[in-house]
Amino acid sequence: MLKRSILLAVALVLVSLTRPAAAQKYPPDVQKAVTLVREHIDKMKFGKGAGEVKPQDAPNVKNTLPDYNLVIVRFRQFPIARIMPEGLRSSNIFAVSKDGKIEYLKDAQTLQKFIRAHQTPAKTEADAKRILAAWLTLTQEFHQDGMFKFEVMTREFEVGGKGETVAGRAMVTQGVTAS
Repeated sequence: MLKRSILLAVALVLVSLTRPAAAQKYPPDVQKAVTLVREHIDKMKFGKGAGEVKPQDAPNVKNTLPDYNLVIVRFRQFPIARIMPEGLRSSNIFAVSKDGKIEYLKDAQTLQKFIRAHQTPAKTEADAKRILAAWLTLTQEFHQDGMFKFEVMTREFEVGGKGETVAGRAMVTQGVTAS
């Protein structure tokens, strides 16, 4: 019996060694952005290996900011809070350009300036709604702790004038909110 167990263990090790390297989790350009942000965080004090780094790959965001990959970095706050690298919050947004330049979007005001500077122009009412949906998808991150689930209420979007103003909302659908 022991001999069979040893042979099985050796066979499993050999199979795992002969497999090709694990496939990338994301498309190459997105994986590059995630890797660049991870390396950036690792260089910060208390940053080495800290936080969850993942792409924001919602279609409305990708279509609104096609020249950038947006990467979300979250630091656990519950059940055991983690020390965050200096200058970062519990939930962060980084924009990575196609040439690998990283920009930290620290708050809603910075995000608004970034979107206005880099969005694809709104030529139709549908474009205006797409940009609003991207905005609402991204601003959730400033309130996110990893336990919330948000829904962008696209059915309720209202476009005023000739597409000059757009109104809408995102709603917490899961998680606890303080009253």
